[in-house]
Amino acid sequence: MVRRPAGLPAGVGGRRDAHAMDTFNVVVSLILVAAALVTVWFAWQAAKEGAAAARYARETVQVSQDVAAHTSATVEAVQEVASHARATVEASQAALDGAERARRVQQIRDIGQLAETTFWKAAEASDYESRSGGWRVPEQNWLAQALVGIDSPMPECTRLAEGGGDPEIVLRKASAARSEVQAALRNLQGL
Repeated sequence: MVRRPAGLPAGVGGRRDAHAMDTFNVVVSLILVAAALVTVWFAWQAAKEGAAAARYARETVQVSQDVAAHTSATVEAVQEVASHARATVEASQAALDGAERARRVQQIRDIGQLAETTFWKAAEASDYESRSGGWRVPEQNWLAQALVGIDSPMPECTRLAEGGGDPEIVLRKASAARSEVQAALRNLQGL
């Protein structure tokens, strides 16, 4: 008979206990092997997913670089379009300024034509006796109408448009208006 070591409870010890211990050790070893296999399997899955994550990260970096390249090209295109738009606005403004200048030149020339016609009619009439109520020609009325839209003051033309009187007086007013128109045209044309 196998002796039981002192201090062990009854039923513990002996050969049977050794066999139970061997079985327990085998079961624990199997559990540890299974746990190691499960750990290896999870590590393999993690490595597989880590490789996929690394691949996705590389693809994301590549896509980001492609987007950056396209964005850079887009920014350059937008800057070029903006440059052309500024040039178009400047050209349009220059055309508007030119059209306004041409309109003003034509307006002053029209005024000048009326002053000139009035001058020559007054010169012809200065040889004749003045009529009662003052001497006046239709061009003086047209001159007054033409002066309504002018943006720069033309006092001599305004005096000529205002009144009649003796043909000699109208002749002097028309002469001053002619000079004023010539000066306005020179000023407008930068001469």
